[in-house]
Amino acid sequence: MSRNGKPETSGLLLSPNSVLANALLRSIDILRPEVLAARPARIEFVVGTQINGAPHLGTNLVQTTAGVSARQDRPAGVLHRHHRPVRRAR
Repeated sequence: MSRNGKPETSGLLLSPNSVLANALLRSIDILRPEVLAARPARIEFVVGTQINGAPHLGTNLVQTTAGVSARQDRPAGVLHRHHRPVRRAR
């Protein structure tokens, strides 16, 4: 608590995405065993953010897993909307 009785804040911007990232940092571990067991030919993620209420596990799983999977699969580029890797500008 600060001297005026209000909660201390770190000065960091809080958003639904940052709350999700901090609350469930390792949520990809929930899906990884299923994916490894099933070995699907393709995984498709639909990403969105819930902005009017508490973040939920589904949103976090989609965002975290999509990001980590893309990073592991394509470390040298980003995925274009037509599913072709695009080189990052240097």
